[in-house]
Amino acid sequence: MKLTVLVRKSFSYIICILCVQERFDDVQSKFTQFSSPSAESKVFPKIERIWRALRQVEQKLCFLELASDDPESIQGQLNHCTVS
Repeated sequence: MKLTVLVRKSFSYIICILCVQERFDDVQSKFTQFSSPSAESKVFPKIERIWRALRQVEQKLCFLELASDDPESIQGQLNHCTVS
């Protein structure tokens, strides 16, 4: 009886170790993949493209600084901002 319990526990430990090893191998391969120079060469152009797009959006933004509290004046400024 004790031998059967010991074998079952040993088998459970072996399965657990194999699962941990498999997970470790998976994480290690992902780390290797993303830390390689080829990964950098793929990521940096994308980041640069995103920065360019954000700069273009920033340049097209129009901040409305109110010159007065008159509604017609504010509407005129808003119309000028949205037309430009």
